[in-house]
Amino acid sequence: MGKANDRRHGTAGADRQEQRRSQAHAVAALNAFTAGHGAEERDRLGLAAPDEALGELAATADEDSLRVPRLFVLDSLVKLASRHGDLGTYGPELDKLLDGLARAGGVPREEVADAVATTRQALESVVRLGDADSTRRPWPMFAEQAAGALRLTRAEAEKPQCNDEEVVLKDGDEATGVTVEFHTGATPGELRHFCDPMRWHERSAYQGEMRSVEGGIDVQRQDGWRRDLWEVVELSPAKTLVTPLRFTHSIQAEATPRWVHLDYVLLEGTEDIAVDEGSLDVRLVTSGRHKGRTRVSAKKAILFTESMLQDWTSVACDTFWTDTVIAAALDGPPD
Repeated sequence: MGKANDRRHGTAGADRQEQRRSQAHAVAALNAFTAGHGAEERDRLGLAAPDEALGELAATADEDSLRVPRLFVLDSLVKLASRHGDLGTYGPELDKLLDGLARAGGVPREEVADAVATTRQALESVVRLGDADSTRRPWPMFAEQAAGALRLTRAEAEKPQCNDEEVVLKDGDEATGVTVEFHTGATPGELRHFCDPMRWHERSAYQGEMRSVEGGIDVQRQDGWRRDLWEVVELSPAKTLVTPLRFTHSIQAEATPRWVHLDYVLLEGTEDIAVDEGSLDVRLVTSGRHKGRTRVSAKKAILFTESMLQDWTSVACDTFWTDTVIAAALDGPPD
């Protein structure tokens, strides 16, 4: 009986993981579309058409089987409103998705219709924002209007903002600089797994389990470790990135750390990636207005060799990078 239960639980876990990955691909499909990539380019990555992606997310939310954070989906909808503008073609499916996202946030059934209407109005406000030079940013505007209706937590309303507008020079090449920084009520100890690549697959829909690089470094140090690992990122159904990276993990104190830090660099270029390096840091703030909270920062420089991925300059912020950072933000207390 025990072995049968294990098999059933293993099958259920695999099914949930497959659902989570499929939903993450649907988010990637929406974001690739709003980033300006045509049907032929999206087909090469195995990404669905935007209406199909929206339909899949709507169906899973309606069935209460959403496996990715609703914040990740809401972020994609705000990008759809901001980048694409016209929401008119997504009437019934969009309302169905917003209905499910409202219920996922604990909105009572009798208040869901009003929540959907308010959220749609908030998205239309983002559409009207339009001007890229505006001082108003899409997400804060959306959250200001929809937070009450959707019962957004503080962590959701203050969603980490991913910035991918920096150019980083690496050996004469222009890589894309990606940065995120936010504050949370979680302690560095509670967020230690954010800086541990061996645990990323547990929270990210795109990340696979890390594998050791044969013959690579694997050294335990007094304050952490250094390892050469193969990172596996399933960006889309037709594109999996397998990248050899050297990770250096440091922690101030194992039991109750005041900070945890991770650096990583590319061991050698692959057919998909020429530059991939960065750092993750969680650190207790000891002064200023955020005193007592934890600052979380993530920095990355990446250069793809594959033309579509390099042209999709926001790919990291649209997929695996934001997915991972949102998971960290939601690990904090529901304040």
